[in-house]
Amino acid sequence: MRARAVQLILKRCLGHREGEAVLVVTDPAMEPFARAFQQHATALGIETSLISMVPRRGHGEEPDRAVAGAMKSCAVCVLLTSKSLTHTMARREACERHGVRIASMPGVDVARLEGLLDIDYDDLKAREEELAKLLEGRTRVRLTTPAGTDLTFELGGRPVYRDNGDLTQPGAFGNLPAGEVCLAPLEGTAEGIIKIDGSIGGIGRVKDPVTIRFSRGRAVELSDARLREMLQAHGPEAFQLAEFGIGTNPRASIVGNVLEDEKAIGTAHVAVGANASMGGKIQVPIHIDLVLLKAVRELLEADIPVRKVRRSLASLREELPSGRPLTSVRIQADGERVLVRDGRTVWEPESRQFQIDFEVSDLAERVAPIARRAAEERIRAGDLAADDWYDLGVDLELVAPVEAANAYRRALELDPGHVEAHLNLGRLVHEAGDALAAAEHYRLALKAAPESAIAAFNLGVALEDLGEEETAIELYGRAILLDPRHAEAHYNLARLYERAGRADQALRHLSDYRRLVGP
Repeated sequence: MRARAVQLILKRCLGHREGEAVLVVTDPAMEPFARAFQQHATALGIETSLISMVPRRGHGEEPDRAVAGAMKSCAVCVLLTSKSLTHTMARREACERHGVRIASMPGVDVARLEGLLDIDYDDLKAREEELAKLLEGRTRVRLTTPAGTDLTFELGGRPVYRDNGDLTQPGAFGNLPAGEVCLAPLEGTAEGIIKIDGSIGGIGRVKDPVTIRFSRGRAVELSDARLREMLQAHGPEAFQLAEFGIGTNPRASIVGNVLEDEKAIGTAHVAVGANASMGGKIQVPIHIDLVLLKAVRELLEADIPVRKVRRSLASLREELPSGRPLTSVRIQADGERVLVRDGRTVWEPESRQFQIDFEVSDLAERVAPIARRAAEERIRAGDLAADDWYDLGVDLELVAPVEAANAYRRALELDPGHVEAHLNLGRLVHEAGDALAAAEHYRLALKAAPESAIAAFNLGVALEDLGEEETAIELYGRAILLDPRHAEAHYNLARLYERAGRADQALRHLSDYRRLVGP
């Protein structure tokens, strides 16, 4: 283990403070790495003790009393073990009752650890906060993958955990390397099939997909004998669906080590076994993570009754955060359900059923290094014109929205009437919740391009969000005059007319909306 990795763990993630004692818990297989950790920590001037225990038979098995007692008596604890102690009472008591800050790294690949730790934690935190907020308040998740996974389960208001590498507060706990958003699904609600095409905790990378069928929350059919035997040793509760998580670490890959695999962007993972440590009710001495690749859901448009469209879109308006325009999401249909797509996620407004789509985030992560390098090269070249700054903003928008906004501002400094820069910057600040600033950019865009239906529509959305509904109606009407096929303008007019009691006009525009977006 390299000195840089130890420094990141103790200083950046655990926030080690002057005078705090550190305990490293290990076992024979991981002891060489634990001793290297101790050596580097001591070189940093940190008093570090090491305790080695008999290897646990499986993930979630309790350590012996001596180890459990030692874990409670230190300020900071690092678990460098072969099997995970995350879901043990010893770990929970140390954190929850004694305020110990703990980082767990079961079976970590030390050769890859430094690269997985040396990331932009502020960006990771922002990404996880976005995903967590989308999960919070939902009632149900449907998870699908190209391999054949189709699993639904209820959330039951369970807490959503952000594994963002910030272990600086008393009682904090997390795996390192960091990078997942996870929760404990409601017991007894999982129905459907998963196809594990990534890796399995305690087994490794799978060659052929492993199938598990869930009914009433339990795994009732398993195609892999090894996995079935591991669970059978701990009774029927070990077969319960215990966790659902989404990977967020930009440097993680599928390597056959679950500690890293479950953090890879583009993956989802579920687990069976214990979940009491993360808000669930299952307390058994085993927890096995199952990594699924490329969780993507394809949606098809369909004919849906007008009343159902109305109810769904009304629910959607209520669910969107303050300042978030309806135009920031995409309305779709699946059979007889109205669905809404928002970046990586899809949900059903009426039932609040939630689905996951990782395709966009996966693409963004692949593009990010290329976009940033290209941006740096263009800036170093100098003498950028307004259009150059605008193009730079477009290149950066998917992967670095703050930098993109700054590029649009530079374009507007050089050309205050740059229509596209006003529109794009207005959209970015609107999505960030500043409808007033967005309205000003849209107004300037419309002034510079009176024929722009997009500028008229966007200004209408911003003003509606600011409570200026009569002016918004005028602007939606103007957008339709400029572009009669502007479906979103027809829908927004229908909604506002209905709210104003003008039913005939509402129905006419809703009919136009359905005609434009229907089959």
